[in-house]
Amino acid sequence: VLAPFVQFSDFGDSALTFRLVVYIRDASKRFGVASQLRFAIDDSFRANGVSIPFPQRDLHIIERPSEPTAASKQEDQASDNRTHDA
Repeated sequence: VLAPFVQFSDFGDSALTFRLVVYIRDASKRFGVASQLRFAIDDSFRANGVSIPFPQRDLHIIERPSEPTAASKQEDQASDNRTHDA
């Protein structure tokens, strides 16, 4: 079994991307091992004051006029009729 190693694979948006390569004997345990490694890395980061600045997004809400409903169209027609009758 080969020793684990780390590759610096890329620069990402506000990130340095690394790849941890680990060999295990039983491939059926790969998801459990991967999860345990991620927890260990996260614990180590926290213990050493390393924080991960997740991207933040601004959300701009633009109100658009709503389309008239059947009820509002009837109200408009009734209002027009009252105006014309007066």
